[in-house]
Amino acid sequence: MVGSDLLARDLAPVLQAMAEREDRAIEWDFPGSHDAWRALQAGGADIGLISFSPGEPMPDDSFRVVPVAWQAVMVLASTTVAINQISFAQLAGVFGAEAGSDWQRWGDLGVAGDLAPRSITPSVLERSAWPTLELSRHLVLRGRMSGSALRPIRDEADLVARLNSDEAGIALAGWSPETPMGIKPLAISIEPGGVAFLPTSAAIERGDYPLQWPVYLVFRRTEVHRLYPWLRLLLSDETAHALSQSGLCHAT
Repeated sequence: MVGSDLLARDLAPVLQAMAEREDRAIEWDFPGSHDAWRALQAGGADIGLISFSPGEPMPDDSFRVVPVAWQAVMVLASTTVAINQISFAQLAGVFGAEAGSDWQRWGDLGVAGDLAPRSITPSVLERSAWPTLELSRHLVLRGRMSGSALRPIRDEADLVARLNSDEAGIALAGWSPETPMGIKPLAISIEPGGVAFLPTSAAIERGDYPLQWPVYLVFRRTEVHRLYPWLRLLLSDETAHALSQSGLCHAT
């Protein structure tokens, strides 16, 4: 078995436990999704847990490709700020490097009162090894640079303090089923005024929540019966827990 290097820490113990429990032999390597996919194609591996690169062609019909988990990014703000949703265009204006954006002040997002003329302070908190900012740049900024005003956040305590400060702000953070007290996730739409979705596990799994990227279970269709015990494990609650520990939203 091969897969993303970001899964090694949490998934390897699950594989080891099953191998010992059921007296089955398995070898695994987590060299990264690119090398894992090459090994699968060359016949050097039987099963992969892979996140394909943007624009990379999906496997042909000789492979079965099953989404089992998703890297997702939440957009967070203080519960005291009168905003509940945001679009990709607005996010690009807040987090991007392009000058003259129409979305750099709270009033541009429809917030009234004393906060309206203030600049929006963007921040990013990395909850796990999965690259929050990189995914956001790909999906929202289309590879463009993030703005110089973007501030890194060390931990959740710093996140709460910053978003609840007088300057408020908006933060990107790796997905979590829970948010800190006083902080809310914003619903996201692709187009301004479009249908917006909150980052619930159901919306992510359906593909409705747009700020997400899948991790696939990949194997040859002709090998299903031989690989069945391991495929069953990789679709089990035990593996789902390991994927969650890695910072992913897993399939239910």
